[in-house]
Amino acid sequence: MKARLSEKNLIAVVQTRTRIGAETLYDNYAATLFKVIYCYVKDQQLAEDILEQTFIKIWNSIDQYQSQPGGIYAWMISIARNLSKNVVKHIDNPIHLNRESQKTVEDVNYPITPLVPLIIQ
Repeated sequence: MKARLSEKNLIAVVQTRTRIGAETLYDNYAATLFKVIYCYVKDQQLAEDILEQTFIKIWNSIDQYQSQPGGIYAWMISIARNLSKNVVKHIDNPIHLNRESQKTVEDVNYPITPLVPLIIQ
């Protein structure tokens, strides 16, 4: 596991808008954010799609981040949680969400395929 950067250093790296910034963000937080999302949607493909949206939103909003209790970690979790809740709220067929409901979050692996090219577009 890679060492986590301080909040200040993480923000500085991400604000460079380089591939290294995107990779650092993804490498440090993808697994945790995926687990948060999966707890809401209980579907691996849907969780992967929301994870992608989450990183794009974080990437596009990093300049607007203001320090808060819990730091940037809590801010990213709230983005993931809010996107997940919005998707669940707008799904036409809630049965879809139960398709993988027997799986726990530990049974599902977060996507190995890096989203970095999608984030920095």
